[in-house]
Amino acid sequence: ETGADGKVGIVFLDGSTFSISTNGIFTIDELIFNPTLGTGSSVLHVTIGIFTYASGEIAKSGDESSTITTPVATIRIRGTTIIGKIGPEGSDNVITLLRDEDGHLGEIAIITSAGERLVSAPMESYSLTSRDSSLEDTRVIDQNEFNRIFGNDVQIIPSQPAQDSAQ
Repeated sequence: ETGADGKVGIVFLDGSTFSISTNGIFTIDELIFNPTLGTGSSVLHVTIGIFTYASGEIAKSGDESSTITTPVATIRIRGTTIIGKIGPEGSDNVITLLRDEDGHLGEIAIITSAGERLVSAPMESYSLTSRDSSLEDTRVIDQNEFNRIFGNDVQIIPSQPAQDSAQ
């Protein structure tokens, strides 16, 4: 949990990063990683706050290996970076796909009781208010809309570590 003037940034052993803004609440529900095989699984839960997640080796080991749950959706990460503005059911929750720092673009799957939607366009964004929200309303947002939703001081903290080419 972060306070009114706090932020948290975490680098996990697989190279993935997670950050959450002020007044955020999250838990690490599962984190398993075998560095020898480059496999594992992770489940993070974000209750409230603006968060970023940049995937590492775990997400490369399978489509369901890296998951973020929220009050309104489950997000499966497939080798990419995302940002979300999360709140309780009934509030405006926004999930947006971003390019990685190196320009790579993966995809995410957003899952609600209404179904599943694969998101693969940069800055593609979904607004959800409940687990029953339709996944039909997607839009690609521009930088002004991004700043309006997430604020103009959003940063992915910490940066992903440089990959060791000897691995």
